[in-house]
Amino acid sequence: MERPLTDLSFEVIPFEDGDQVILIKMPGHKLNLNIMQARFVCGWLLHYLSVYDAHMSEEGLDERVSISDEAKLRMIAAMRKYGGAFVIELADLFEHADQENLRRLCIAFPEYVMKYSDPNFVDPGSPNVKEKPP
Repeated sequence: MERPLTDLSFEVIPFEDGDQVILIKMPGHKLNLNIMQARFVCGWLLHYLSVYDAHMSEEGLDERVSISDEAKLRMIAAMRKYGGAFVIELADLFEHADQENLRRLCIAFPEYVMKYSDPNFVDPGSPNVKEKPP
């Protein structure tokens, strides 16, 4: 049975010592995670979903993996401006990829797609704030 995403809510509770707890709630369930636990769960979920998406893509069953042209351009610009050497090179791959290879890149690197295509992403503290020459 699928539950609507609107039934899921998140809350961050800060403590005086600087630690935080993330509270995830849905009807009949509640999960409290400290930051280290949340990082572990997020890492596991990203890995699991990446493997799942790759499997579904191989089966030709998942056409949902895509990125809009606007988000792609925003992502490439952010990758070049704020990314390290690997991410800057990855931006070139995203820029030149056809639709099928773009889909493959999105499946292989979901964390970069999510981070750099977010319209609210700003990373002024990045040690590599330089743009790749045209």
